[in-house]
Amino acid sequence: MVVRYLSEVLGLLVIIGLVLSIVTPVLVSLQVPARPCFSIRGLLREFGLENLMLFKYFGRKLIESGTLEILNDTYVFIVVSGGGVEVRTHDGDVAVYGVYGIAFPSFKVHRGSYSVRYDVENRVLDVRVEGCSIELSLPRHLVTNVVVYLSGGGAKLVLDSPTLRKFVVRVSGGALDFEIGGVEGCYAKFLIEGGSVRGSIAYAKYSGVSELLLRVRGGAVDIYVSIPRDTKLCYTSSLSGGVVNVELNGVDLSSPYYEIGYESATSKLHIDAEIAGGIVNVEVSR
Repeated sequence: MVVRYLSEVLGLLVIIGLVLSIVTPVLVSLQVPARPCFSIRGLLREFGLENLMLFKYFGRKLIESGTLEILNDTYVFIVVSGGGVEVRTHDGDVAVYGVYGIAFPSFKVHRGSYSVRYDVENRVLDVRVEGCSIELSLPRHLVTNVVVYLSGGGAKLVLDSPTLRKFVVRVSGGALDFEIGGVEGCYAKFLIEGGSVRGSIAYAKYSGVSELLLRVRGGAVDIYVSIPRDTKLCYTSSLSGGVVNVELNGVDLSSPYYEIGYESATSKLHIDAEIAGGIVNVEVSR
């Protein structure tokens, strides 16, 4: 019994060490002065969603599951203050979810607190989680807006949705990993004050102007963007701290940058960054 207890304690200490190894560099980065940095990519690899979403490795127990009938133009609002959420899309017509409690060693299942509700009148799917985990699968053709507030824990979003028009993220702690694909033009905004954000956005062919706005005061941000060949890029920024790297097809960009043909292009992407701290890397490719 004593040996088992000691092994479990040592296991928890290892987990705490992993978390500290991720959080400490982020906190240090808050005071780094603004300057070009060719090693941003390598530095960002120190911050991994897999290490912060540790709830997935404790063992889980299903608490609740169900389906929700949602309508066209649904707005998805997700709040994570501990535990985690994983969101994906599918080709069906209903949202499917499961809520899992966290099974700590030698303790009863921790249920945490959560809610999954759909407001039919306003077409809002509201998901809130603290101290447990939620898996959610959404109809890919019914969602137009996704907003995520993350203050702790982890969130993973894999969204392949041609109807997505707005993707807004506010992170003050924890880790967010996302893959946005097949969007035909999208307004994306990232408000980051801490934690780790890593992901990709792949644009399908579209007309008009898409915006990628970065407002970063701390933490680590690593975003890969894929645009069609006929989409032209504009990059503007305001920097007062932190470490920033933005590049197009492997070439570092200086702000302001307007790609040749931007003004007359029918398909445009505008990246605007206001950076006051943290580590930011954005790589755009065709």
